[in-house]
Amino acid sequence: MKLIWYFVMLQSVVLISVNAEYGLKNCLYNIATRYINSTLTFAISETSQRNFDISKTSTNNTTNTKRNTISPRIREDVLDTILQKFQLSSKWPTVHIQTGNKTQNILQKRDGNYIFISTKDNKNGVINDIRLQAKITTKHKDSNPRSYYIIAVVNKFNNVTEVANAILSVLWKFKIINAIVLIPTENKFENNITSLLDVYTWFPFGSQRRCANVSDTVLLDRWVSYNHQEYFLNNTPLFPYKTPRNLNSCPLTVSTAILAPFIMNIRHSGEQITYEDGLEVRLLKEITSRMNMKLRYRSPSPDYWGVNLKNGSWSGVSGEVIKGLSDLAVLGYFNKAHLINGLEYSSPYLIDYLGWWVPCAKPTDRWKSLIIIFDKSLWLGFLAAYITVSIVIWIVAKLSSIVEDNVQYKSYESIVKCFLNFWAIIVEESASNNPPSVPAIRIIFLAWVLYCWAVNTVYQTYLVTFLVNPGYERQFATEQEILSSDISLGIVDAVVTCCIPDLEKYPLHRRYRCTNYFMCLNEIAKGHKLGFIFSLLHLQHVALTNYLGSSGNPLICPIAEKLTSQPVVMPFTKGSLFLERFDDIIVPMLEAGILTNWWETFKYVATLTTMSGLQEESEEYIKLSLQHLESVFIFLLMGYLFSCIVFVIELSSILRNKLKKKISIKM
Repeated sequence: MKLIWYFVMLQSVVLISVNAEYGLKNCLYNIATRYINSTLTFAISETSQRNFDISKTSTNNTTNTKRNTISPRIREDVLDTILQKFQLSSKWPTVHIQTGNKTQNILQKRDGNYIFISTKDNKNGVINDIRLQAKITTKHKDSNPRSYYIIAVVNKFNNVTEVANAILSVLWKFKIINAIVLIPTENKFENNITSLLDVYTWFPFGSQRRCANVSDTVLLDRWVSYNHQEYFLNNTPLFPYKTPRNLNSCPLTVSTAILAPFIMNIRHSGEQITYEDGLEVRLLKEITSRMNMKLRYRSPSPDYWGVNLKNGSWSGVSGEVIKGLSDLAVLGYFNKAHLINGLEYSSPYLIDYLGWWVPCAKPTDRWKSLIIIFDKSLWLGFLAAYITVSIVIWIVAKLSSIVEDNVQYKSYESIVKCFLNFWAIIVEESASNNPPSVPAIRIIFLAWVLYCWAVNTVYQTYLVTFLVNPGYERQFATEQEILSSDISLGIVDAVVTCCIPDLEKYPLHRRYRCTNYFMCLNEIAKGHKLGFIFSLLHLQHVALTNYLGSSGNPLICPIAEKLTSQPVVMPFTKGSLFLERFDDIIVPMLEAGILTNWWETFKYVATLTTMSGLQEESEEYIKLSLQHLESVFIFLLMGYLFSCIVFVIELSSILRNKLKKKISIKM
């Protein structure tokens, strides 16, 4: 009789276990129907089921005091039934992978979702299964930690809450937050309702003193059976939004460094670091005040944005965020999703540009102020007209004297006198001799007088203007002009690795590596032959604050041609709990124009601050000094020098003639 009783009890236990495992199929199908609209990937642990011994007690987990395993044959049937049900439904593209000791590569999709199934019968085995499955499904750069993860444990455990807590802790190490854990149970309730599966999850900020730590799991719902029907007992949403609006002063760790106008005015208070102002500092303060978080800055990174190291890791703020040392970074950061795995990015809130920065145009030397009023072509045309008119008059006078011997032709028969007479008209002096009464000569003479009068009027109109301000020399205007010149091409490693298109067009022998880009800026400001590719927003502010000349003009200038446009974003650790909330705040601020207003304010304040230290020049009048009249005195000295040379030549010629006469008389 006892034997029959034990047999009946054993069959009832097995029947309940089998019902629970077959209930897993219906539960998974119900969840997928409600929440999944894209690819569904099944990850199932690869286990040698033939080695299972259902009568053996587990020793791998001391907290398991009772085995709740079932026949491996039944378990295999359950797994086959689950996969068959999903594949036959044709509602979702399904992928089935088995995880073993070998690392597998699977095709990732951003909108894919996952079901992890563990058939292990001890806690450590289940944890190892889930860890391996999470590692495989998240290692690709296109993996989405915000996908829905459904963890199905096939065997029963007495310490259900502890197992669920351990599983969720493992998933959080991979930054998987939208996860639920299904664990079989055998609870009975009123009205003959039988609990088949318990559904667990966790809320990172469920307590005021707990900030993103997996500590207490939450029983969301139960999959129950009643009168041959299966359903969720409370029909609770299984994937709720898990980042509340109020984070109860949880810390937000930020990696950054000084980079105006984004991050400015660092202050040290013991070991605590704060930044008083900056465009991104203001943005962070606004966001954290709305989320009720406390800002915590890391020490400034000397490598700024960082570069890709030989071992595949990254330095700078990029490396700090990837390693989880900080939650995010702010540093005028460009979106590098095509380069860096392990980061996610906020919505862009500024558009920056990469372009060439070159020495600004230098002031024209003042000795050139008398000749730069007219272009070279005009000066050459004027000189050609002067020579042509002088020669024409000389030829006409020469021919006229042959036809008619008249004294009035004598002064214009000499080519030298023709040049002198027409030069006198240029400098607004009267000619030493009247032109001959030949109509052709007088018409040409009158035309020349009118031409010189017009040219002199224009010249004298602009003379004082160019004496006071001769203007600036021409600076580089396009990238092609820079490449055609002989200047060095300054490049920063952090910019090269992400953002410079067609890098090969820059000759290697002309590239100059700017390990410290401020040193390159100093070289450019000194007027050295160096061009530099860098951010427009940052250097616009730097030029206004640090690189203005004594007259208030910038020393470094961008060319109008832009190389690329770059969205400025905040990089977050992949799977960050704060990213969606940040985007919810950034987008309305951007649409309201708040960030643009801040940027214009920074530029205005920087200009005022810099200009306040410069001596204001009167706009009513300017006293002409020797500096302004430098070109006048230079040309005057040149005239005196030329006169002295001519005088010496004439004097030597006279002395030589007298000497010849004396010699001839003696002979």
